Amino acid sequence: MNYMETIETIQEIEDKKARTMNMDFQYALTALKEGLAVRRSGWNGKDMSLKLQTPGANSKMSLPYIYIEYPVGHPVYPEGARCPWLASQTDLLSDDWEIVREA
Repeated sequence: MNYMETIETIQEIEDKKARTMNMDFQYALTALKEGLAVRRSGWNGKDMSLKLQTPGANSKMSLPYIYIEYPVGHPVYPEGARCPWLASQTDLLSDDWEIVREA
């Protein structure tokens, strides 16, 4: 079985969330690998999200990494910002993850 056969489709992710009303970090990580943005509904910061960056030919990074994106107008980063992100234990064990629908 190859990697692509093991990844759940976005529809399957959405179906699981609809059935259980829970999306744990496993499903959030799968969504990131599919190119989607995710966030926790329990985060205090409005409109913050996570994305996965896969380095390209001109990148100084050599491995994929997850970063947090602060929106323009954020109280601490009014111009918006991006920063590498590291999950806390609370993030890893939470089941309030959701897919961000791009506007």
